[in-house]
Order: sequence, then C-alpha cells, then structure tokens
Amino acid sequence: MIRFPTVLVIGAGASIPYGFPSGKSLRDTICSPSFINSMKNPYEKARAEDFIMSFRDSHINSIDAFLSRRPEHVEIGKLAIAKIISKAENPYVFRQPIADDWYSLLWNKIVSGIHSLEELNKNNIKIVTFNYDRSLEYFLHISIMNTFNVSYIAALEALKHIPIIHFYGHLGELTIGHSDRELPYKHDHDDDSLHRATQGIKIIPEVRDEEVPSKLISEWFIKARNIFFLGFGFDSLNINRLGLKEILESYYGKDAFPLQIMASTYGLTPSEASLAGASITGSFPDIWTNHNGTNTETLRHFAESFI
Repeated sequence: MIRFPTVLVIGAGASIPYGFPSGKSLRDTICSPSFINSMKNPYEKARAEDFIMSFRDSHINSIDAFLSRRPEHVEIGKLAIAKIISKAENPYVFRQPIADDWYSLLWNKIVSGIHSLEELNKNNIKIVTFNYDRSLEYFLHISIMNTFNVSYIAALEALKHIPIIHFYGHLGELTIGHSDRELPYKHDHDDDSLHRATQGIKIIPEVRDEEVPSKLISEWFIKARNIFFLGFGFDSLNINRLGLKEILESYYGKDAFPLQIMASTYGLTPSEASLAGASITGSFPDIWTNHNGTNTETLRHFAESFI
C-alpha cells in the first residue's frame, strides 16, 4: 500500500496511453472534416462549422485556451470535447497490452500487502486530475471488483477510499446511468447523453475561484510528503489555480515531514523542465526533481518515495 501521504496531479499526458488525445490531437480531430460530418443536427452542424473555422484559424493549440478567449463558442466547444473524449472511453482498452500502463503500477502499489476490501482505506493517496475523462476511476473500479470479488456497487463504494478531484469537471458520475448526473463508461453514447455530459465540463472562464475545490486540495498539499506531477503540461493558469507555490510559502518547513515534488517532464528540454519546477516551487527549488521519462518510468525512477 502507499504509506506516505502522497498526492498525484495528472494532466492530459497521463491519459494518452489509454487512448485519449493530447491537446494537439484533440485539436486535429475537432478541425477534421470527419468531425463536422459527425454532427447530425443541422443547427449544431452550422454552429460547429463557425466554431471550427475560428478555432482552426486561431492557431491556438489548446481547445480550453481558445474557448477561454471566445466564450460565444463555449457551448458547442464543450459538446465537441464531450463527443471526442466519450468516444475514447472504451472499456476494452484495458484488456489489451498498454505500453505506459502506469494505472496498473499504481493499483499494484495500492494493493501491495492488502488482503481485503476493508484495508483499502489504509492507503494514503489522493489524486487531482485536470482531465475530463473517467478512465482512472473506471480502471480502479473494475480492478477492485475483480481483485476482491465484490459487486459493482460495493466496488464503487470502496473507490471512495481513493479520493479523486476533477479540477475542471468531468463527463459524469461513473455509476449505472439512472440520473442526469451519471454517464456509463462506454464509447457509443447518444446525443442526449452527450449534451447532459457537457454540464459537467467547466471551461476556465466559467470556473469562478470559489467553485474550484481549492480548500480541500490545499489541505491535501499541506499534509503531503510526496507530490507527483504526471502527464502535466505546466500551463501557467492551471499552476496558478492549483496554488501550490502559495501553499509552500505559507506552510513549508512547519511540518515534521520533508516534502518532495517529483514530475514527469517527458518531451521537455532541460530548460523547460527547470522553468516548470520554478513555476511550481517558487522559493523552494530544492524540493523539485524531475525525470524525462514516461509516467511509468517516472514512478519507477522515484520508487523509494512512491511507497
């Protein structure tokens, strides 16, 4: 099990191994002719054409960054996100070999030394995700069911012992589809379900500071001994809203435990990784360390902390 107080902060790069798009590939899909053709409603298709033309010609890489500047496109933009992300929520993916399968590494750490469902709450891990997909919850849910031979509902209840906060919302509660707030994990939803799913997605301008669960996340950071950033893009607005630098200035050094902040900086240059660390830690650069590897490689690289 994970004994030391640990917080995982995950971004889009953490879901890519499980079939979800990066920011760039999400943009490419939205701007493709096939996406326009997937719009069956004539009114939606007209709105989508205007949105896609503006998005394409803006040359902005991130759909979130674009919509933050063009609020008139937020509604159709969220529908585009819901359509593409939900299409990638394919339960059969987890039955195939996955190259950077850090979910499995995480799960095996969680159940190491644990022999009953009741013991799951001994784990000291919490997760903050900037992703809209529910792939991690789904993976953990089916893993709980099959590891401990428990029912769907019992596994959902046990999943609460691994707290996960979606910073900007998600496609819906991962339950059995009996209310408007729920969306089963599958890749063939009808249009009505996808429209409901957009209600759970929060684009940056829509999210007021008081709506962000910053108080709870702050409590997690204050008590943490280890913080891992996985698949994170180190966008300045997300970093500022996360507020870790301010928490370090207020609390670091007052706790009995040392703090380590570790990150996967796969694809970044040494200079970019250094800037990312400075943006996270501010006046405390000594607690930052990074590994230019995949998510799995990063967790294994810092194996002595990830226990």
